[in-house]
Amino acid sequence: MDLNQTFRSAYDALVSKPSSILPFYFMSVSVPAVARVAPILTGVFVYLALLRRGHIEEIQEVIDTIPFDEFQEEDPAAFEEVEGVETALRELSELIFVPEVIAVVVASVVVFALLLIVLNAAVSAGQINAIYSVLTDDMGADASEEADDSRFDDALTDGGESSVDHLGRGVEGVFEDTVTFALLRLLEVFLILAVTGALLLAGTVLLSGGGALAVAVGALLVLVWLLAVLIIHVFFIFAPQSVVIDENGVFGAIRGNLDFVSENAVEFIAYLIFVLAAVIALASVSGFFNVLGAPAATVLVTYLVFAPYIGAVKTDLYARHAGDEVDVPDASVDSGRVASAFRRGWDEMVAFTVSRFGLVVVSSVLFAVSAVAAWEVTQSAEVGFETSIADRLEQTALFGEFVNYTANNWSVAVAQSYAGFVFGVATVVSLVVNGALLGFLAATEQNLAELLAFVVPHGVIEIPALLISGALGLHLGLVAVGYVRGGVDTEGVTAEVREAYYVLVGLFVLFAVAGFVEAFISPYYYGPLLGI
Repeated sequence: MDLNQTFRSAYDALVSKPSSILPFYFMSVSVPAVARVAPILTGVFVYLALLRRGHIEEIQEVIDTIPFDEFQEEDPAAFEEVEGVETALRELSELIFVPEVIAVVVASVVVFALLLIVLNAAVSAGQINAIYSVLTDDMGADASEEADDSRFDDALTDGGESSVDHLGRGVEGVFEDTVTFALLRLLEVFLILAVTGALLLAGTVLLSGGGALAVAVGALLVLVWLLAVLIIHVFFIFAPQSVVIDENGVFGAIRGNLDFVSENAVEFIAYLIFVLAAVIALASVSGFFNVLGAPAATVLVTYLVFAPYIGAVKTDLYARHAGDEVDVPDASVDSGRVASAFRRGWDEMVAFTVSRFGLVVVSSVLFAVSAVAAWEVTQSAEVGFETSIADRLEQTALFGEFVNYTANNWSVAVAQSYAGFVFGVATVVSLVVNGALLGFLAATEQNLAELLAFVVPHGVIEIPALLISGALGLHLGLVAVGYVRGGVDTEGVTAEVREAYYVLVGLFVLFAVAGFVEAFISPYYYGPLLGI
């Protein structure tokens, strides 16, 4: 097996067919956006459980008895020693930690842990199926005969309709392989938890005596745990590729993984070294962005460069082991293709905004209502502290801030857009949270005129872009509902995934312009106007 050829094929696959592969990595960014719903819904359910018991008013009465003003004077570590605090905390515990609340929290943790496993499994299934389809070009011949739609004739679209078919193979893979991927992950987690539990039990017995020997035994147990986790992971590392390429189930995939490791020991070790080198390189890139003042860029580099390339290398290695012919035409990035990508993205973004203007309005209303509500609540609550846009802008690096603003805002847009596939819930939450944050900052700003002067120049670009991405997420939520109800088929989902990808490419242009204005213009132009 020629490793140089594997590295080259992985590069060519990503460069030649980005719109077939990258949408599934965009979806990886959206998984944390879905996870953020967990504590919010858990808080709502806990509140309802306490409300049903009639404890809300009692909790407020107990809180009112706590002398918070003394917290400013006393040592925080000694706060519980203040008279009445210990009693109040005990009463709060009795009022809050009732059986219904405990049940809600436990159920929420379990449900959302399973949801995250399933979502990550679905995303991984799409990634590997799409990469494998591109590497083996298993649809290229048929697709070339059907490439009669001029909409896809642009060189940017990865060579025509075949890119849509490769993307479609990824979408089909989501529906075909998610369950198997999730079961593999659950089995791996179960084995790790079992080993962890056994070692904790052993540690409790062995370390009961204390002393220097206990420290040595504890260190040994930690090393044993790390080794056990590594061994367990080796059993699963190429199992997802076996599911897709060999069409295996859970245990067949584990056997396929072990066959690859045992028959290609040199390549397996080389892959591990490659991953370690990639992690070190990513850490270096992350350090560079942190020095530059743009830590948000690390997320984009991870999901758009490192993760796809590692996934392509891994899939290529297993495909060659399975006897598949990997034949990806040589590809390279050129300015013409990049420019065409952004042109098409802009066109798709404009077309989506016009055709789904109603959803843009809904997105705008959610954002605006949340901002106004947060303003009102913050004002009435008299939170007791102020924020200052001037203080936040001190000692900022111009270019670093431009990169950071662009990367962060686009990441938010990507996350809330593709998170819409979970029936739009996470998209709604994202719009509400971002609107509430803006309202809160406005309500606590010590110089509101200064905040408005800063926000308006870039906000007139950034906020509409954010609202369009929210509309895109709501639209994908409707697509998900349509698929469940049978009104949308797999081809329809594929078309929507592709359209969303290009809309987000177009939105990147808006966020880049807004980021430039926010970094280089917004902080400086208004000083003379306001006498600052």
